[in-house]
Amino acid sequence: MSKENPQKQKSDEISNNNIDESKLSTLTKIGYGCGHVLNDLFATVWFSYTLLFLKYVVLMPTEAGSFMMLGQLTDAFFSAIVGFLTDLYGTKRNWHFIGSIIVCLSFPMIFVMQRDVLPYWAKIFYFSAVIALFQCGWATVQISHLSIIPEYSNSEKERSELNAVRFSMSILSNITVFVIAFVFLHIRDKHADEIGPGDFDKFRNITLLLTLIGIVATILFYVSLSYGKYSERIKEKNALPLNSVEDLSGKKTSIRIMNVLTNIELYKVAFVYTFSRLFLLICIIYIPIWLNELMKLKTGQTIENIAIIPLTFFASSFVVAVLLKFINQNISQNIIYSIGSLISIFGCIIIALPIDIKVIELLGIATLLGAGSSITQVSSMCIVSNFIGSKCENGGLVYSIVTVCDKIFSGIIIFIIEIIGKQSSYYTGVLAINGIMPVLGLLVLFSIRKL
Repeated sequence: MSKENPQKQKSDEISNNNIDESKLSTLTKIGYGCGHVLNDLFATVWFSYTLLFLKYVVLMPTEAGSFMMLGQLTDAFFSAIVGFLTDLYGTKRNWHFIGSIIVCLSFPMIFVMQRDVLPYWAKIFYFSAVIALFQCGWATVQISHLSIIPEYSNSEKERSELNAVRFSMSILSNITVFVIAFVFLHIRDKHADEIGPGDFDKFRNITLLLTLIGIVATILFYVSLSYGKYSERIKEKNALPLNSVEDLSGKKTSIRIMNVLTNIELYKVAFVYTFSRLFLLICIIYIPIWLNELMKLKTGQTIENIAIIPLTFFASSFVVAVLLKFINQNISQNIIYSIGSLISIFGCIIIALPIDIKVIELLGIATLLGAGSSITQVSSMCIVSNFIGSKCENGGLVYSIVTVCDKIFSGIIIFIIEIIGKQSSYYTGVLAINGIMPVLGLLVLFSIRKL
């Protein structure tokens, strides 16, 4: 019988003792979820209303798709950089703070520029610069916040709970946006049935109010980190021999990074996340535009549906995300992801059917798409967290690769959708074909070896 390494034995004892003593409280978990609320609020506006704003308020329909792709590619670029930097310099909390400042200052600037203030070339430069700055800050907040999960948690169960809380807070943020949007968009001229330049003040006020809410949530996040003894947890995890020995040598660190980058399973995990994210983003972006399209076709839709239907989508997502907190403990992530994919595919099939879509059908479709996207998003996030496991020193790098994959593909897909011809019922087809994403996600998922 071989003699156990005393250093390893000591680290195991430290780890086991701390797992029971440092379990995260419910308030701490909720506080952690608040850390991405600012990003989630702005992301909802970015994906759901920025295209509408640029197309119909600023009247730049041709450039709107290019701006969206620029934003996604910029996000991907900075995600790659931030992923490396957060693992090598400073703490995730400090990076989160820097990103939050950038986001707060840049995003509202997109919606305060009136269409006739600047000449055309200056507007192109202005929107490009502001969008690039916003995506830089957004990527910094996202990567640092995700990377805190492996540092903050001691078990797969806690990681799943933090992911579920994070997504639940994200859904609450989405719902908040659509409730506020409904209130502002509902107050309008009875003869103005479509979004137009006259809605500039409404979009500006929506964004400023959301900025205030996001700042409050971010402050609560920092308070929760202190309450949850974040700094002490980092010191405890860094005290383990695995980290302390490897980090003493730049060569060992380089080897560790190369081991991560050459792991084919990482890229499979990244694509599972990417396909779930793409499905969600296409729903978020194109459901409001699809509804606006339905109004033009005079199918009995009202402008309030641009807020009510997405609100139903996110309400469904929130309910399912809360239920997943309990389901995750007993069912494997592969099964959960598969169930979500099937629900998503069914929702897209209904959109593709040649039926007269009225409000009741819209509510049913929104419920299915919301539930399906919620399940696949939460389970894919859990799959990524479980891939990292206790190797917290790789967290930023792994999340960086995963999000870079997501941003590049989403930017390209959105750009392609926008440059293809806009025949009648075009966006109906976009949402119907979106059902391909969960199918691709399933194919990749079942090629991954057991983590």
